[in-house]
Amino acid sequence: MKIFIKKISTNEEEEILVKTHDTNAPWVEYIKQVDRSQAYIIGYKNERMHQIELKDVLYFESVDGKTFLYTLKDVYSCKNKLYELDNLPLFFRASKAMVVNSKKIKTIKPSLSGRFEIVLKNEEKIMVNRHYVAILKEKLGL
Repeated sequence: MKIFIKKISTNEEEEILVKTHDTNAPWVEYIKQVDRSQAYIIGYKNERMHQIELKDVLYFESVDGKTFLYTLKDVYSCKNKLYELDNLPLFFRASKAMVVNSKKIKTIKPSLSGRFEIVLKNEEKIMVNRHYVAILKEKLGL
């Protein structure tokens, strides 16, 4: 495989061209994930819409049928459902009511009954339900 990197001027659009024999190769999916990780989500606060980069989201939580997204600084309501969010490349389902950004995990500790306790970069502790531990391990390559 050859890799070419070409510096371009700031007035040109950046792009990636992938030529492959197998579009289902694991590394092709990785390239797609890199592109999707640059995405935004709309959060609502004080009757205003805010465009929030997914990389800034710590986790999503569903409370009483409403979805909230948490960043280091703020909490926003969100119109997306959790099942739409747990398929995002960097995110995983931690419990029935929570989807967490795997890149925001500071530490992981096994807990009772097969559950895991994770501490996020904001020092918040979250329990990962034992049914979702395998997904966490897969996301982190454990």
